[in-house]
Amino acid sequence: MYNIIKCSCLGASLCYFLSYTLARSLVLRKFPDLFKKFNNMVNAHRHNLFWYMMFLRLTPLIPNWFVNLGSPLVGMPYIYFIVASFIGVIYDYIGLMPNNFILTKTGLTLKEIESIGMGPQNFITLIVLGFLALIPTFFSKKYQK
Repeated sequence: MYNIIKCSCLGASLCYFLSYTLARSLVLRKFPDLFKKFNNMVNAHRHNLFWYMMFLRLTPLIPNWFVNLGSPLVGMPYIYFIVASFIGVIYDYIGLMPNNFILTKTGLTLKEIESIGMGPQNFITLIVLGFLALIPTFFSKKYQK
């Protein structure tokens, strides 16, 4: 477990510093308004940044690679980044076991659904029928204009 934590934190740190050294100037040059907006948001919530980082590390809403690359761009202090990453890795290793069990069980259930006739071909047919039902909506919006 120690090697997993060490490698995960080292990889996250490398992404953080690569993004800081290589991407920061590019983003600042190409998107100055967006960069300024994010920096203002970070500065307005500076007292809660650690908790925002913990939220990002413990929830699957934003992929970790994006957090690793985006954190230095918006001004996340490295100490908050690495401590939250460390806690997140431990949580991923130990705390996600119930979540992984649920997701595995869901996958097995979906596999059973496929075996009773809900295969990819039937699924695509249902999607096409759903879009066909939206055709009148598209025409009504076109004629309203």
